[in-house]
Amino acid sequence: MYLLSPKQQNVMKQLKEMKEKAQMEKDHYWKPIMADLKMECDVFKNEYKSKENEWKLERMTFKAERDAFKSERDIFKFEREVYKSERDILKAERDVLKSERDIFKAERDIFKSERDICKAERDVFKSERDIFKVERDAFKFERDIFKDERDAFKTERDSLLMESMGLKRMLLHGQTTQNI
Repeated sequence: MYLLSPKQQNVMKQLKEMKEKAQMEKDHYWKPIMADLKMECDVFKNEYKSKENEWKLERMTFKAERDAFKSERDIFKFEREVYKSERDILKAERDVLKSERDIFKAERDIFKSERDICKAERDVFKSERDIFKVERDAFKFERDIFKDERDAFKTERDSLLMESMGLKRMLLHGQTTQNI
């Protein structure tokens, strides 16, 4: 270190004062501008933070709505599955009822066939009955013919008997007259 002369010290002092004065003028000029800019920056920061908070709130709202929609969708999916299973149950019941209906139809057809068979058998029996009636009537007619023939034979026999009796009487009478 070296020492400065008082003149040099004075010059240095003046330089220092001039620097300080210039600095003060600069500070005086720039301080309000900086304060305004800082205020603007703070305003922008606050606006940004409030907007950011709004956006976060909106995002959270959207997320909540999305979650609500997802849960609704899941509920609808579950309900759809329930309805599908109910539909499948109803289809199975319908199929059971259809098969029962088909069984009843088959049984009905069987009963109809049996009824038709019984009707055919009844018709056969009626035909046989009619045939038997005709045969019976034929037998009755033959019987009546035989009765008539019998009666004719009886009358013939009776007449022959009468004739034979008459002849015997005649013979007996003739023998008695001859004997006499």
